[in-house]
Amino acid sequence: MGRGWGWRAAFVGPGTVMIRHLPTLVAAALLALVLAPLGAVAVRGAGISLGPADWAAVRFTVLQATLSALISTALAIPVARALARRRFFGRGALVTLMGAPFLCPLWWRCLA
Repeated sequence: MGRGWGWRAAFVGPGTVMIRHLPTLVAAALLALVLAPLGAVAVRGAGISLGPADWAAVRFTVLQATLSALISTALAIPVARALARRRFFGRGALVTLMGAPFLCPLWWRCLA
């Protein structure tokens, strides 16, 4: 234990347990969150089998989600680094604009 705790350490009960498979557990949880609704729709809607049109919709959805995540991450990392390391003109406005999507639903709710 001389190397330090690192990000994989978790405190469970009175002792400390090292979680070495945390990325695998997170991936399994995300997979369950994706497959559970798909299974519910398959069982409830058309039995346990999905038709070709259903699988095409699933493929399109997964492709779109993957590309959206990759593009968003590729754009967000340089912006986050710039905001964390640099002071520049318009930084405050940029931070405000990036927070606007989180506040817009609240504004619409208050105006309704």
